[in-house]
Amino acid sequence: MPNYQDNAPQGYMGDWSRGAPLGRASHKPETETAEALEGSAQLMEAYANRAERRKEDRPADGFKASCWQAAAADFRNRAAEYRARIPAAKAMKAYAPKVTLQRVRLDSGGYDHCGTYWGIGSPLYWAATDDGQLDETFRAATRDAAKAHVRETIPAATFYGDSPMIHTFKRADLDAFKSTWPCHGLPDSLNSLTFEFGSNGDLIDIEAKARNGRLLDSAEFDGAAMVALAEDAGKLAAIAQEGFSAAENGRKWWHNPYLSGSKESYSWDTGHGYSRKSVRRA
Repeated sequence: MPNYQDNAPQGYMGDWSRGAPLGRASHKPETETAEALEGSAQLMEAYANRAERRKEDRPADGFKASCWQAAAADFRNRAAEYRARIPAAKAMKAYAPKVTLQRVRLDSGGYDHCGTYWGIGSPLYWAATDDGQLDETFRAATRDAAKAHVRETIPAATFYGDSPMIHTFKRADLDAFKSTWPCHGLPDSLNSLTFEFGSNGDLIDIEAKARNGRLLDSAEFDGAAMVALAEDAGKLAAIAQEGFSAAENGRKWWHNPYLSGSKESYSWDTGHGYSRKSVRRA
C-alpha cells in the first residue's frame, strides 16, 4: 500500500534549512473521455477541410496556398493525435483501482507529521493508488465528500477501509472511559467517536460528533487519551473484521467465539451482520 511519507517534500524547495515545505505536489490520471476526444478530432478535421477550401479559393500565388495547405495538414495531425488517445481513455473508464484514502492529521499550527505546512481549514485528506497513477492531497468536509472528490477523477474507484474496519465509541462508552482517565481532555459535547482503519491496521480516519450531530475536529483534543482509544478501537475493529470474514466464508452467527455480552462478542456480531447486509445490497 502507498505511504503518505514516501513522497513528502524535504523542506522548502527541497531544503529544510530554508524552512518547511508549503503543501506538496499532487498528480492525477487523465480524465478525458473517448467521446470528448472524438469530438475534438472531428472539430480538427472540420478546420482542416476549411483550410483546404481556402487554399483552393486563393490565387495560385504559391506562398499563401502553401500556408493553408500546411494548416490543413497540422489540423489533421491533431485529429490523429486525439484519436490515438481514445484507447487509453476507454481503459481509464474501466479503471477501478483500490484507493488508499487517509485523513492527514494537522497540529494546532497547521503542520502534518512530516513537517509540511498546510494551514488551518477544512479536514485534509490524502488519496493514492498502488500503481502510483493517483497521489493527491486535498481538503474535504467528510470522508464521504473525499471519496466523491476522488470519483470525479476515477469513477469506478473503491477504497481500502470500506469493509467494517471501523469502531464507534458511543456516549456511554466515552463516559465510562472518562471515569478512568481524569485528565482525558475530551470535550463534554463529544457524543460519539469513530475510528476507521485500513486493511493493514493503519488508522485512516477519526470522526468526532457532538450531541447535536455537528462534526468536531478531533485534532483539538488529540493526546494520550485519544491514543488509548485508538488502540482499543483497532482491536475491536479487527474483531469486527473477523466476524465479516466468517460470514463471507459461510459461518453462522452462533459461531461467535467470544464471551456472550462482551465488547468483543458485540464487535464480532457487528462485522458478521455487516457482511449479510452487503450480500443483500448486492
